[in-house]
Amino acid sequence: MPAEGKRATGPVRINKKKKENRRGDYPCHKTNEMKIFINDKETACEQGYTLEKVLETNGIDTRHAAVALDLEVIPREEWGKTRPRDGSSILVIKAAQGG
Repeated sequence: MPAEGKRATGPVRINKKKKENRRGDYPCHKTNEMKIFINDKETACEQGYTLEKVLETNGIDTRHAAVALDLEVIPREEWGKTRPRDGSSILVIKAAQGG
């Protein structure tokens, strides 16, 4: 410990690296798009799209399917009114026959 009134000498560590804006790392943040995840696969879509539009534009067959947005099951009647946010996770579960 340095004597009173004296400063410690030694290497001064300065992080000269400029911290990058993590949101700027994705091309979708430079436009009117947002990043979402559909069944854990990252994709981009236009901001303001409804859940129904997101599923449609990604070619997802929603017949006999249930959809959860951020771990909350959304009734089919609400798909046209529900809007995912940037970073939202959409899970599509399809019914399967079997025996």
